[in-house]
Amino acid sequence: MSSSSQKNVSLVVIVLSLLVAGGLLFAAIRELSAEIERDGPTGSGEISELHEASAQGDVARMRSELDAGVAVDATTEGAETWMRGMTPLMLAIFHKQPDSVSLLLERGADPDATASDGRTPLIYAAGWGSADTVRELLERDVTIDARARDGWTALMMASGSRGDPESVELLIAKGANTSFRNKWGQTALHLSAVSRDERKIRALLAGGADVSVRDNEGATPLSILAANDADAELLAELIEAAGDPRVVNAADNDGITPLMRAADRGDADKVLVLLNAGADTEPADVDGRTALEWAETRDDELGRRVAEILRDARG
Repeated sequence: MSSSSQKNVSLVVIVLSLLVAGGLLFAAIRELSAEIERDGPTGSGEISELHEASAQGDVARMRSELDAGVAVDATTEGAETWMRGMTPLMLAIFHKQPDSVSLLLERGADPDATASDGRTPLIYAAGWGSADTVRELLERDVTIDARARDGWTALMMASGSRGDPESVELLIAKGANTSFRNKWGQTALHLSAVSRDERKIRALLAGGADVSVRDNEGATPLSILAANDADAELLAELIEAAGDPRVVNAADNDGITPLMRAADRGDADKVLVLLNAGADTEPADVDGRTALEWAETRDDELGRRVAEILRDARG
């Protein structure tokens, strides 16, 4: 065999060897990955037996795991991003399993534990659990104003669209701070205004929530209510609670006032409430539009009715 032929054969052997080795390596990696996943919380996506049983409300299985020595506060470090660092108690709350919650607390689960995103069992209860679970945790003297990495507190979570009005009332009764802001600058009152929940809003006002505070976009809770389908009477309650007539004309970062928001909705009742509280018809937004122009842009019966009211107000 010539030297050239020998070289070609050697090259083929080397290539085949590399392919075989690569295949074996790939298979080994797949096997290792599967083994890691089976291992639970320290794996790449699976959760422990205790976490799974807690989420399913399988109390008998939970007792078996706990009696076998599984840590009651084991965390899901290797699980999907949204549940990293969650304890069985957090998962039980998230999946609305009250029996699981009670058992875990009885077995010494930490009611003040924090997940990787900084959320506590109370924050989960306020947003995804129930008022009963919030009450059960509050009876254990947890940290009421613990804050997640994004700044959310249990009161904020309860005040938003997911939360229960009773949870808001329970948290305020225990002294929850109404002034904290999340990373978007929103307070609990901002979030309740978005949810349009009258009971939540009234509870927060009774708890001393500030009506005039602005979020990162410059919006006040009043301007949020003016922009959605909340009742005009609720808008009047916020104005009264503000105790400062300037809040009626507070413009956001785009120069948009509550009156412009109400005019844009074609909401004559809200427009009248704002005008009666001293809303100014003259300011213009960053595009030079007044409340009257916002109403006229609608080009419908609602807009025409509001435009007529605003013209009368201007005299």
